[in-house]
Amino acid sequence: MIRVLHIVPIMNRAGQETFIMNVYRSLDRSRVQFDFLATESAEEGDYDEEIRNLGGRIYHAKGKHLGIRESYRQIQAVVAQGGYGIVHRHYSNATMLHELLAARAGGATALIAHSHNTASGGVVLHKLLRPLLYRVADWHLACSEAAGQWMFGNRPYDVVANGIDPLLFQYDPELRRSKRQELAVGDGLVVGHIGRMNEVKNQSWLLRVLQELLQRRPDAVLLLIGGGEDEAKLREQTAALGLQNAVRFLGVRADISGLLQAMDVFALPSLYEGLPVTLVEAQAAGLPCVVSDRVTREVALVPEVSFLSLDESPRSWASLLISEAARGRRDTREEIRAAGFDIHDVADRLVAIYESLPADAASSSRRTSR
Repeated sequence: MIRVLHIVPIMNRAGQETFIMNVYRSLDRSRVQFDFLATESAEEGDYDEEIRNLGGRIYHAKGKHLGIRESYRQIQAVVAQGGYGIVHRHYSNATMLHELLAARAGGATALIAHSHNTASGGVVLHKLLRPLLYRVADWHLACSEAAGQWMFGNRPYDVVANGIDPLLFQYDPELRRSKRQELAVGDGLVVGHIGRMNEVKNQSWLLRVLQELLQRRPDAVLLLIGGGEDEAKLREQTAALGLQNAVRFLGVRADISGLLQAMDVFALPSLYEGLPVTLVEAQAAGLPCVVSDRVTREVALVPEVSFLSLDESPRSWASLLISEAARGRRDTREEIRAAGFDIHDVADRLVAIYESLPADAASSSRRTSR
């Protein structure tokens, strides 16, 4: 059995982490086992208990912002002590070079750089480091063509879809009824959004859209699912706009499939994205989706995805949400599979990549198998 060390910020319920867990649950763990190194927090992550139950190990290293040298030494030590030959780093910009260099110093012989976004902070440093990152990494993966271009430019890379299990999101009228009853939304128009509460996800825009929406649909409700650094600010904005009765702050949830069933339309006004798992899930649930035109169009797997510019007015967004919600729902599972987003196919592909690595990398990882 091969053990692969995945380096991530923290294993919370967020986009790239949810994708990794989707793969982890679906792969043949008699052939490949995952371990995790969280670099941004020593706190327990949302997925940590499940990881241990699946046979994985979890390590924590000091984040770069708390001390680059100490972070480097800790990553090097984890890789060396665990005997990891394969290290798979997931991130949004080329500063992931830091962790990959530390892993190489720890003895890793196969380094994978995996791009999960199409923009990030620190653009100047990112552009400076991109060429070196490409040379240091042995394999180059991206969640979309746009994310690959952002991280690797015109150099070769492979796209690995942010897969899901379509069966888990199949439209279920009975589950829809019970979830709407639980949320006390009645027969109103339910707009849903899932994402970390921060500037990039742009939930403040949705609150302005909701103001316009309520002029035409007084029964409208906005579900905001997730947590993050901007939650207090968004709650303040909600109160200032007098929207308290129309907004549900649901926090980080494990019942995403059921919540998607309760919605009538999904909204994603992000300033940028890689290829968001939540949007794939929404499409698998048969939901019409209204998406910022700053999100890659690669994410449109079914016809029910509409793109709209953030330069358009909140009223225009409200009008499109109403018209798209009127589409209704249908079974989209086969289209999701045909587009390459079935997680079982994605997991098989990653296992094949790991098993194709040079013998020294695979054998080094096998030394830690149990």
